[in-house]
Amino acid sequence: MLNFAIIILALLPFTYPTICRMNYHNFRNRIVLTAAVLGATFNATALDLPTRMVNGNVCYYYEVQPKETVYSLARRFGFTKAQIIHYNPSVADGLRAGQTLYFPKDEVDALPSTPKHQSKQSTPENNVTSPANTTVSCHLVKKGETIYGISRQYDISEADLIAANPRLETVGLKYGTVLTIPTKEPQPTYEYTLKSLSTPASTSVYSTPKSEYSVTADATEPENTTTKASTYESPVFTTASTTTVYVENIASGDTIESKNSYGNNMSAPQVEDPTLLTPSEATMPDIESQPDTLRMTVMLPFMLSAQQPDKQAQLYTEFYRGLLLAADSLRNHGNPLIISAYDTAASIDTVNSILSHPEVAKSTVIIAPDDDLQLGRIASFASENGTKVFNAFAVKSTLYHNNAAMMQANIPHSDMYDTAVAGILKEYPDYTLAMLVPQEGGKTDKAEFQSRLRSKAMADGRKIVEVTYSGMLRQADLEKLTANEKYIFIPPSGTQTEFSRIISTLKAYKESLNDYNAARLFGYPEWITFRGDALENMRFMNTTIYSRFYNDESSLRTKDLTAEYSRWYGTPMMNAIPVQGILGFDAGMYLIRSLNNSEPFPGTMPYSGIQSDFRFASDGSNAGAVNKALYLVNFRPSGITEKISL
Repeated sequence: MLNFAIIILALLPFTYPTICRMNYHNFRNRIVLTAAVLGATFNATALDLPTRMVNGNVCYYYEVQPKETVYSLARRFGFTKAQIIHYNPSVADGLRAGQTLYFPKDEVDALPSTPKHQSKQSTPENNVTSPANTTVSCHLVKKGETIYGISRQYDISEADLIAANPRLETVGLKYGTVLTIPTKEPQPTYEYTLKSLSTPASTSVYSTPKSEYSVTADATEPENTTTKASTYESPVFTTASTTTVYVENIASGDTIESKNSYGNNMSAPQVEDPTLLTPSEATMPDIESQPDTLRMTVMLPFMLSAQQPDKQAQLYTEFYRGLLLAADSLRNHGNPLIISAYDTAASIDTVNSILSHPEVAKSTVIIAPDDDLQLGRIASFASENGTKVFNAFAVKSTLYHNNAAMMQANIPHSDMYDTAVAGILKEYPDYTLAMLVPQEGGKTDKAEFQSRLRSKAMADGRKIVEVTYSGMLRQADLEKLTANEKYIFIPPSGTQTEFSRIISTLKAYKESLNDYNAARLFGYPEWITFRGDALENMRFMNTTIYSRFYNDESSLRTKDLTAEYSRWYGTPMMNAIPVQGILGFDAGMYLIRSLNNSEPFPGTMPYSGIQSDFRFASDGSNAGAVNKALYLVNFRPSGITEKISL
């Protein structure tokens, strides 16, 4: 039986890391990121907050003030963080000043009070408690949200969401509206406690698996219990599946806290080293000693020490979350795998500190940040230690030219142009290339691409016609085009400004033809961002662009992954190009499969991803590996989008 195991970081929207470790001895097990092991502990006394009607329900509400955190509000209201997030799921991505939080009054007032520091003994038979009778929570509609997206976010059907908010059928979804979110039948939660055990302050401890790889519970623990390193024993509890959970690196003052999440899971305390987001070398499970164990190290600026990580840090976090989904998808595949994650804190000093950890030198591959100085330091380290560096973020880096440790995950600029030129000539052999050339005032940021295409086409004996224009392209500028000839127009710029200067006349020209297939448009990666009329015009012109990545939101693979991401993390992926969660998933799928390949790593086996393809090759004995993959993306008039791998 395959013995696949990983060690992962639970990236929470808080200012400290939480760690989970699990062994996959049963393929039904899931990687679990955060914990929901405590019952509801709201104070039964009414909140000292104003109320308002929200879709027929009376809710307490509170407007977040500058510099407030989930922690401070939890202490102020006597709630747990998990309870705040339960009623306000958007809080999972952090608080924003001016944000309004809602708490259904009837439910909060009716919840029983639980002493915060009182422990009680429990047995496996009586350790399941029923949470409060939760039936409703609230959601404030943001710009761009849809009924479908909100229903998927809360894992409910669109019909249930509309039934709970009848106005949606009559007035639709409006920005700023507060929706009632019906909740599913509550699942059992698990309680645990801590028992005294004399342990040195620096000792790392973890629970050991019992027979049949199950774990048992023998105590329960109230919320927000502060543990002392000298009197800590790892909690062991029963779960519905056979996951083994390890808890380690307890420092004085650490706190065991919970977070509502999907699956059977628990949260673990803060580690002593703020940069080490996975267990130390001394606490690795037995898989580390196995000769076929693989290691992957993630070094990215998650900025976990920041009160509110910036958007870039959140995108890195999303990338890592996608990587973990890939690891879960391949949990039955290949050798044991240890994934270690470190927060570089955007600091070269922190990077140097991380590289001093002995386990990093044992890594097969390191996923590195985009900062040139930090990437260069990691590249040198990798070259000295026989490790590979997967560079998915520094697109313009040239370290791969003379460092065999580098894996350049984005096709370089020059190679991209040459591949796109070859692609257009191959895909459209019957079309004359109509080069659009502005005479004055026009943008020409793609002049280099036009030049390469012109040179290659002339060498291949292809027909070329040059169409010059001043300012706006006009119908008179196209009079040199021959009737019954098929043309593909090549614009001089990837900007939307220049696109708007040419598109009206190109549409009119196409509409004048008897055969619409006789005119089409070629474009650039920037056009992926086009929406509304610009996108419709692209489809009318049967436009094809080239791009390193493309995510078809209507594809089944994308829908499945985005649904799984929301189910795991309770929030959708961020609106970015490329989508970082999908990039992390594609990278994880490629790397884990390649690590298990019998060929030297990186292997030559290509990977066709949801958003990115990986097809690495080396340009020389002393050079690193370069991803040669590129897409042509065709936006058809029918609404279908076709992605062609070059």
